[in-house]
Amino acid sequence: MDLLTRVMKWTSEGKVWRADETTLRASVTAVPTTTAGISIWNGEPNIGGKAYVFLVVYGIQGGTPAALNSWGIVHQVSDLAAGTTQPTADLASSTIVVGMGGNKGIYKGAAVFDVDLSVVDDRWAPIGYSTNTSIISLTGTQIYVPLMVPVIVPPGAVYSLEATAAAIDVLTRLGWIWAEVEQEELDGLE
Repeated sequence: MDLLTRVMKWTSEGKVWRADETTLRASVTAVPTTTAGISIWNGEPNIGGKAYVFLVVYGIQGGTPAALNSWGIVHQVSDLAAGTTQPTADLASSTIVVGMGGNKGIYKGAAVFDVDLSVVDDRWAPIGYSTNTSIISLTGTQIYVPLMVPVIVPPGAVYSLEATAAAIDVLTRLGWIWAEVEQEELDGLE
């Protein structure tokens, strides 16, 4: 079964979710090292737990930079940094969580949202494209990146995003769309 057919099936079964940050955050001016901007930790059990299949990453610029500017998104899948405790923030109260399709109820999964989480290594890579402002103080630009090859986050791993820009006055809200599926649902994914 191809990915699009699986995503449509997962959506109708209530397995697809979207999460947005609730407030604007300052972008960073250099690619981060071991501190992530926003992260989702897969809190499923290591044995028999669901994988998180990230399908889309997006960001909305809501601040008004004082000069011409550009911004983009970097991402990584990693482990928690050594000595870091597992995140315990309540995903539903830290961000806006919305079911896509058949899951219109309250999120009850094991995902945990965190800000400024310590992660392992410097594995950041750009995702999608960057956007440039051609008018000073222009706000409202957006980046929407459908992941042609989905990012799969196994139990215990972390998926992190950060907005990078030429200046910290570029304020953004980042988010994801992901499916939570049993491991066997990924077998034979075309």
